[in-house]
Amino acid sequence: MQAVDVTAVASRDATRAYAYARAHGIRRAHGSYDALLADDEIDAVYVSLPNSLHVQWATLALEAGKHVLCEKPLSRRAGEVEAVFELAGRDGLVLMEGFMYRHHPQTRVLTEAVASGTIGELRQINAAFCFLLDDPADVRLRPELDGGALMGLGCYCLSQARLLAGEPELVFGRRLVGPTGVDVRFGAML
Repeated sequence: MQAVDVTAVASRDATRAYAYARAHGIRRAHGSYDALLADDEIDAVYVSLPNSLHVQWATLALEAGKHVLCEKPLSRRAGEVEAVFELAGRDGLVLMEGFMYRHHPQTRVLTEAVASGTIGELRQINAAFCFLLDDPADVRLRPELDGGALMGLGCYCLSQARLLAGEPELVFGRRLVGPTGVDVRFGAML
């Protein structure tokens, strides 16, 4: 049984939207994101745009009455995140940030083991998520798109640390800024 029926896709370029729809067996394509949000047959949307556009399009989708799965991270700005979740809650809509690992059965086992004390008292978490960020064409190197190591993959480490240990009381961070102005390395202590 299929839990989701993908019925439409949208792009800023109608030709690309139609080509993608044909290639993936999707019935409808829209040549703009606004057109997709105006589609009455759409109940929920997946926002997979660059980081800098997540809050804007999640907000527009919620205002259009759609449930939203937004790619991670929703935003680097806590106030924006709180506002968009408040909007979803006010209108009875689901807004979810796309950290897929949180829904894996292993994550449930881990959180239960930590919460119950089965593995002892949690004293320290060391996490690393490493990749080379050296391709000049990589969108994660574009500051106007909220790129960088922390927003690209480092957010997974922070998300999991917060899941297991709760909200930090104090945070220290250090970044190495690359030629484009985004962090190509980031370290933090919470």
